[in-house]
Parts: sequence; structure tokens; C-alpha cells
Amino acid sequence: MTARPILTISCLLAALYLLKAEASEWEKLPSLPEANGGFACGVDHGHVVVVGGTRWVNGEKKWLSSVHLFNPVKKQWKTSALELPSSMAYGVAGHSKEGFVFAGGSTGTKGFDSQGSFAGGHLVLRQGLPKTKPAVLAAGGMMGEKLIFVGGTPDAADLASLTKSVFALNPNGQVVPLPDYPGQPIGIAASATVGEQLFIFGGAHWDAAKQVVVNTSDAYAFAMETKSWRKLPSFPYAVRGLTAVALSDDLIYLAGGFKNDTEGFTDEAFLYDLRKNEYRPAKPLPYKAMVGLVVCDRQVYCLGGEDKQKSRTDACFRIPVADLIK
Repeated sequence: MTARPILTISCLLAALYLLKAEASEWEKLPSLPEANGGFACGVDHGHVVVVGGTRWVNGEKKWLSSVHLFNPVKKQWKTSALELPSSMAYGVAGHSKEGFVFAGGSTGTKGFDSQGSFAGGHLVLRQGLPKTKPAVLAAGGMMGEKLIFVGGTPDAADLASLTKSVFALNPNGQVVPLPDYPGQPIGIAASATVGEQLFIFGGAHWDAAKQVVVNTSDAYAFAMETKSWRKLPSFPYAVRGLTAVALSDDLIYLAGGFKNDTEGFTDEAFLYDLRKNEYRPAKPLPYKAMVGLVVCDRQVYCLGGEDKQKSRTDACFRIPVADLIK
């Protein structure tokens, strides 16, 4: 009688470990319809939405007005027939009861002066910000029906004009001043909202003496209830172009960005624990870049971004939120 192989406990454990490791990998998806960075991204009716942005073609920077939608079930991208009234990049976005909202940023030659919302497949445009408002490369996010802006500059090419100003943009276009950001004038920082709090990590400021952009590891949180800022532990290293996305009421995923001319772009990632007020290493991005991150149906999508100087990528990946918070 032939002996049957016995599946030992150690074999089972090894198999389970391999399955777990497989499950925690980023899933490669169909590429974006065009290489893109600096876009606004969000979710509308179960679809991932990418609005505006920039790309490089034969050494020339192109500013985009296109709207792309990704169907997570069919795993297909579609370019919407809806387009922005002008190109738009480096704005601030978030989600309200109306849906995905965006404003600020630049057309490439002036400030983008509309406030857009994308809900139910419809693009609605309202009065936005004055063209001279310092809302390009600003950090921020949505709190209730207000879109909050932190720092930024009136011109993407003029980082010497970065500010510390903070304000809220109401749906009717009214601008409400808020207490200034407590650190250096800031731009290109990561931001995420959790409830009535806005968290800012990293970014860059202008060193007037040396005439250079300097990255920072500063981190702060703004509480809308008290209209006050508090300092957080510094991010593990100075970085600009870091991206943040809230995974829960307790955890914010922070990843990617540009460290410095020596180390360049990074795929490193951390989780910021709101309750413990500390960072811990997390699963890195699938590639090194300043990316777009958005949560759709309990999946984190990693979208496009700046992967080299004067370059954009069309990469698209996703991973379950549960696999990032293990």
C-alpha cells in the first residue's frame, strides 16, 4: 500500500505565509490614459477620478484639462467627455456630501479660478478663488463643506512667494481666513483630513539667503473646533511631494516624494498613528515617485506622478487597505 504524503503543520504555516505575502503585494492595473502628475484625484460613485495635471512631451511641460475615470470592477479607464474649462494642476481636493471637490492650482499661466465638484458623473463648476490667491502647490483638504488651503504660492514657478496663509473656501466662493501655518512658508506638502482635523507633513520652503528650495520634516495638525495648530513629531526625514491618505480614524498612510538631489525620489512609506502620535514603517509604494493616492472601496490606489525630473509616469496600482495597516 502506497503511503500518502502527510501535510505537516509546518507546511501549512509556510503555505499560509506565502498566501499572506501574495495578498499584500500591490496589484498592477491598466495604465492611466496619459502620463500625469500634479493632478487632483478622488472618488465618484465607486469610480476613481483623475482631473487635470501635467505631463512632459519632448522636453515641454503640458498642462492638462482632461478628466479620466477608472472602473474598479471592469479594471478599465475611460476618458470623460467632460473637460475642465481650462487646464489645472497643483490644486487642493477632498470629498464633501456633494462628492469629489477641487479648487486652486494653476492653469500654467495663471491661477485656476473655478471650484469644481464631480458627483454622479456630472462636473459642476462654481466661483472659485481669485487668480492671485496663493493656492498653487498648497496643502489642504475638505472639512465639512469647506475646502481648506495651507500655504502655497500664486505661481508654480515662484517658490520664493510661498506663504504661511491658511483659509477656507466655502461652496459659494467665500474665502474665510484662518490662523497661519506655524512653520516656515510651505508648499508641496502632504495633507490629510480626519474628522475636523487637518494634518500636514513635510513639504518645502524657500531659503532666501541661499536662493534654493529646502525640504522640511515638520509636521503639524490643525483643529477646526479650536481654530488652533499643534506641532506633531517630525516626519522621519525631510521630503517634499510626500502624499498622505487617511486609512481610518486612527491611521494615515504617508509615502513617496523627493528627498534630495543625492537620494532623489523615494518609495518609502510610513503610517502615522493618531492615537499614539508616532510613525511606524509601512509597505512601500510600488515605484519611486510623487504620486496620487486615493481610497476607493477599501482599496488604496497609487496613481501616476513625477518619477524623474521633467518626467511623469502613467503607472496605476492598488492594494487593500487591510494589507497596509497590518
